[in-house]
Amino acid sequence: MTISHAAKEMGQWCDAITGIEGSSGYLMLLFLAVIGYIWINDGFKINGGSKQQEDEEEEESPEPPRNFTLKQLSLFDGKVDEKSEEPKPVYLSLGGTVFDVSKGRDFYGPGGPYETFAGRECGAALAKMSFDQSLLDEVAACESLSVGEKRELENWLEKFEHYRCYPIMGR
Repeated sequence: MTISHAAKEMGQWCDAITGIEGSSGYLMLLFLAVIGYIWINDGFKINGGSKQQEDEEEEESPEPPRNFTLKQLSLFDGKVDEKSEEPKPVYLSLGGTVFDVSKGRDFYGPGGPYETFAGRECGAALAKMSFDQSLLDEVAACESLSVGEKRELENWLEKFEHYRCYPIMGR
C-alpha cells in the first residue's frame, strides 16, 4: 500500500464518518492547529501556568526605583560583602540616574578599567572622558558642563539605557 493510496482511504473514511465530502483536509488543518498551539504554548498548562514559571517571573521582577544618597550608592561597588561573602551589585550614577551595571562587572567592578566609577556619581567624569577624582560624586558638576560635554553625557545615558540595557535603579 502506498502513501497516496493510504491518504485516499483515510479521506474516504473521514468523508464516511462526517458525511461531508473533502472533510479530511479540514480535519488535517484542525489537527495541525492544535499541534501548533501546543508547541507554541509549551504544552498544556493547568491553571494558566506552572509553578516554575511563576518563580522565574518573581525573580525577574525589578526592584522599584529609589532615591540614593552618595553614601548609599558607595555601598554598591561590586566588592565582596563581608557578611554574605558574595559580590555586591555594581551601581553607578550618570547625571543623577543610578544604573545597575553588574552585567558589566568586568568593566566597572573590582579589577576592571572603570572600577573607579563603581558606587559613585560619574556623569561629569565620563562626559569629560576623565578619571579625575575631583569630578566624581559631584551631581552639580553635570549642570556646568559645556554643550559638547552635555552631548557626551547624553550619549553615555543612551548607551547605558538602550544599548547595554542596564536597569535604572533610581536617582
